[in-house]
Amino acid sequence: MTDPMHPNYGTQWEQLFGVPIDGRPVVRFSWFVLRKHGHAFLFLPSDRRFACQALMLYPAQTPFARAARALLRQVVRLHLPMPTIERASWIASAENEFVKFMAELVGLAPSALPTPAVLAGNPAGPGPRYMLLLSDSDGLPKIVVKAGISPAAKELIRAESNILSRLPAGLAGTPRILANFKSAQVEAFALQYFAGDSPRTNDPHILGALLERWINTNQTVRIADVPAWQRLARACAEHDIFKWLAGVLADRVVHPVVWHGDFVPWNIKVNPKDGRWTVLDWERAEQVGMPTWDWFHYVIQTEILVNKRSGIDLFRAVESLLGTEPFRAYAARARITGLERSLLLAYLLYNNQIIHPAEGLDHAIELLKLIKLAGGAGAKK
Repeated sequence: MTDPMHPNYGTQWEQLFGVPIDGRPVVRFSWFVLRKHGHAFLFLPSDRRFACQALMLYPAQTPFARAARALLRQVVRLHLPMPTIERASWIASAENEFVKFMAELVGLAPSALPTPAVLAGNPAGPGPRYMLLLSDSDGLPKIVVKAGISPAAKELIRAESNILSRLPAGLAGTPRILANFKSAQVEAFALQYFAGDSPRTNDPHILGALLERWINTNQTVRIADVPAWQRLARACAEHDIFKWLAGVLADRVVHPVVWHGDFVPWNIKVNPKDGRWTVLDWERAEQVGMPTWDWFHYVIQTEILVNKRSGIDLFRAVESLLGTEPFRAYAARARITGLERSLLLAYLLYNNQIIHPAEGLDHAIELLKLIKLAGGAGAKK
């Protein structure tokens, strides 16, 4: 195998797919390798028909990224030469348990398993996981398998599988676990493949239509008893803004929500036929969550990372959201009318102090200061 991604990547393929055993059945995988910032992140099957569809594993967000993906799709579709694209291959054991798991999902013998597309997590990040897109015998995408091999990655796989298994059946926007897998080397689960691209909208009517359905109107909870608030209290007990927020929010009784925890466009697929949203990547999710936080996260992270807004422009975007009719209807349904700006401050404090994102943190800190200066908190500096 060529090894374009990481000095130890062969070891990681070995853990996922196994190695050939003399005289025993094997399966051969072959990829085109795409890099981003020097990191090989997307492995496209050499079957160009499948590779065209597998490109949608990459949730391109900025206009430049979308244009680059569209251009590459045309190159692949038209069978144009790709002399600068690296290639990688692996000969796996057809008797490897994970290979057999994937083959069973698409109804094929392990030795006939087509090369899966692989979206690889950042090896420098905590718990990098692998998204494997499997095709059927006709070369059409059918199943997505999410797998982890490191202890941290396995823990995230278990967390996501557990929350998806516990969510109410038929809850809008949520995928269903098809199967789970566990071996000494790999933990994984399988989902149906969802066609489509990420949404390109902050339309409050569309967001509100989904997020209102995540409000549990059959339950009430003191904000002080919400797990995310309790984590915030432990981390920020001496923070001036938190002290003020505790006085405003802690004893208020609201309807809790299913909280995704990373509700952003790149974790969402929009069905091209009916416009239905399916939300992916649930490893941070909780069944008893803070109202508004997913909505704030979607708008703020999109404005910072996709639309490249900061400062007063970011502040205005958030203020605009608070004044929309769908957001006011959501607030009334969740029993938080009058608490919206306090919940916004609490979200920003949680984002800055606990999530501590790798990108855009400075803009989120600036937004917190602007909201405070505009009278969003009674705390002194």
